Amino acid sequence: MDQSSLMEELPPVKPPSGTYILQLFLIPSVIVAAIFLVVGLFGMLVDGGADPMIQVSDLLQSNPQKRWRAAHALANLLAADRRATFGLRQYTNNRDLAISMSDTLKDIQDKKTQVGATDSEEDVLLRTYLVTALGMFDHPDGFEVLVRATEEDVTEVKVKAVESLGLLAARNPEMDMSVLKEYLTVLSKDRESVVRKMCAYVMGVVADEDFIGDPPGRPGPLVMLLEDVNRDVTYNAATALARMGSGEGLGTLNRMLTANVDRPDILQEEEEGLQAFKADTLVIGALQSMKQLITINNQVDMTSSLPHLEVLTRSKVLQIQVVAVEIKRLIENLSLIHISEPTRLGMISYAVFC
Repeated sequence: MDQSSLMEELPPVKPPSGTYILQLFLIPSVIVAAIFLVVGLFGMLVDGGADPMIQVSDLLQSNPQKRWRAAHALANLLAADRRATFGLRQYTNNRDLAISMSDTLKDIQDKKTQVGATDSEEDVLLRTYLVTALGMFDHPDGFEVLVRATEEDVTEVKVKAVESLGLLAARNPEMDMSVLKEYLTVLSKDRESVVRKMCAYVMGVVADEDFIGDPPGRPGPLVMLLEDVNRDVTYNAATALARMGSGEGLGTLNRMLTANVDRPDILQEEEEGLQAFKADTLVIGALQSMKQLITINNQVDMTSSLPHLEVLTRSKVLQIQVVAVEIKRLIENLSLIHISEPTRLGMISYAVFC
């Protein structure tokens, strides 16, 4: 049989229809989605089926599997509740639950101080989890045990405790900050840079004038952190000061604007993509802080930032370019107004920002 006769016997070739192609992708996708849904629902039933107060008591169980199952369930519960609309929250605004978790952490802390007590990796992870969880609540019921956790010799626990104290302070600005101020001042001199870095951030949240002090003669602890040997600490200190309306950290913010992949603090990132990401993150953070500073306090002379901003107006990153143009225009407008009418600052502020 020759080739032409063979071709005549074969059925005509038709291109696949759109419906057929859709079925090839749609049906497997539906199956995979159904599997994930079933697994997710099962997980929710397992995690949400028990009373949260019972799960808190399970954190002290000797059975590690039961203990960590309770920790996992509570973590999912609080994280999901924190993301919910305020009126729909059931757990992060539950003071009984917060107090119960605080008491649990206190029991664990007390056992740690007993003679002959060991401190396993599992114990550290559990305390780290608890101090993190206490920062998710609306009420500062965990304040005392969190302050106690900042005295730990385990860096991970100490950092998370400071972070949670900052979160509680942000949600409860009316609470007495005097004890927290004392601890933050001490922690600003901690030997671990990661603790000092978090401490600088929380100082900006508490926003007490004593953290600024009266520089240059009597600088406060936050201003002193601008001279820290670790650059990340100085960056957090500068952004915290800007949040408070202080221009003491403007020089550091200007250095952040010049972040590039040749800097030692950026080269420490192993991957090239992470280096570029960190450089852009530093620049964006500095720009946001400058915008916040000029909005809060338009009396700060920010003309030293103009050359750096001019360079950034041509950035390839659109977000950097847009914000740099905006801040540059604000500084130039304020400079002109201050020169022309230096005695009418109250009206100037109104004219520029309203």
